[in-house]
Amino acid sequence: MADDIPQAASDDESSIEFEVYDFNTPSRIPEEQAKTIQMIHETFAETASLRLSAYLGSEINISLDNVEQVSFEEYLSSLSSPTCIAVLDMHPLSGYSVVEVNSVIVYSIINKMLGGEGQDDEIKRPFTDLELSISKKFFKVLLQELSNAWASILTITFSVKAFQTNPMGVRSIPTREACLVVTLKMTIGEKKGLTTIAIPYVSLEPISGKLRNEQWNNRFHAKQPEEISTAHQRNFNAMEMEVSAILGTLPLSIEEVLLLQKGDILDLEQKVHDPIELRVGNTAKFMATPGLVAKYKGVIIKEEVCNG
Repeated sequence: MADDIPQAASDDESSIEFEVYDFNTPSRIPEEQAKTIQMIHETFAETASLRLSAYLGSEINISLDNVEQVSFEEYLSSLSSPTCIAVLDMHPLSGYSVVEVNSVIVYSIINKMLGGEGQDDEIKRPFTDLELSISKKFFKVLLQELSNAWASILTITFSVKAFQTNPMGVRSIPTREACLVVTLKMTIGEKKGLTTIAIPYVSLEPISGKLRNEQWNNRFHAKQPEEISTAHQRNFNAMEMEVSAILGTLPLSIEEVLLLQKGDILDLEQKVHDPIELRVGNTAKFMATPGLVAKYKGVIIKEEVCNG
């Protein structure tokens, strides 16, 4: 019977201190880790701007706006609908993350990818399957730059697991999970919108030491200029520019143009052996001499034009 009698707590047991933990309000992510996340995505914003500008042939500006900790439920409730949400695998990290791009930006990008000038009017409707399929190509470029930005900490492969247009349809992350939410401003021409990235902190815990270790921050700062320089070089190499050789110019009135007929000869006030202007885009860059390269017409660059 004595064994059934509750024993009084020992002095050691009574001196144990307990800390109350509210699972509805998770503890804050350490400031130094959040700062590292901020630096990673500042680099991502800069390199992604360059890469997407080259990819779409139109200037895109991305800048970091904010990094904060909220529950996944709070994050979803802050998003508008319809929007474009990609649920991501993060190999080798466990769990999933989310990238969301505002519909105004996505429709403008789709329009440009199809050869347009960018969407003039805001569209308030869900994305079609075809539009989502087109946007996957844009997301692929975006995620490549996100992986490159994280390479200073860990080689992470971000890949799309699923697309959603309604924030309430995302069920890959528990609603009460604490997430680091990165908000970026994106501008294409006159169109402005937000892009957000939500990463559950539980997925980052295995590498928390790297996020808070001072030597990693120092290494990140040391590598940042090199990474940005490499991104510049990669994106510039991918850009295509129109090059045109101007044989001559001649001012004509509209009446004279309308009177032109087959067989008419126009005096360009240019001698056969005079150098001609070579333009890159709409800018004169070189003076060149026309000739033949095998059986093709070509030019030999003679000198660079000084544009002052």
